Amino acid sequence: MPTEGGLSSEFMRQAVYGAIGIAALLVASRLHMDTIRRLAPIIYAVSMAGLVVVLVLGDEQFGARRWIALGPITVQPSEFARIATVIAIAAYAAEREPGIRYMLTTLALALGPMALILLEPDLGTTLVVGATWLVLAATWGTSWRVLGGLSALAVSVLPIAFAVAVPAYQRERLA
Repeated sequence: MPTEGGLSSEFMRQAVYGAIGIAALLVASRLHMDTIRRLAPIIYAVSMAGLVVVLVLGDEQFGARRWIALGPITVQPSEFARIATVIAIAAYAAEREPGIRYMLTTLALALGPMALILLEPDLGTTLVVGATWLVLAATWGTSWRVLGGLSALAVSVLPIAFAVAVPAYQRERLA
């Protein structure tokens, strides 16, 4: 529905979101890497809290809870969690050499948000976070043998996880 100036309310809403995104980009570009590294645990914890809040208080639509209404706007905490997970893993990995123990810690950092996002349920975002972890682990310098072993383990567990964790309607969509 057009407003007086001829622009729809949806256009205006998206313009506001775009302006907020550009402002966030400008602020983030001015932050020093050490500041981001120090803030990483807080950013990660806030994103995890957002994922818990959406499960408890989120608006349910089509059998999923993915959005939180904050007055006139809605936010999707899983989108923030994707970025926060990358920041947390990068901050952790930046101070360590790749090794199995440290790599498993980064995997745990990714599995936390993945589990909460899967509970919404949002399989697509869960898979994106998992794939992002894999890319981060590979670029960190994790040995291909270790990554291959973990990939083989994931592929072997995938049919069971698929049968247990993926609802029937999502299995039908994938089929």
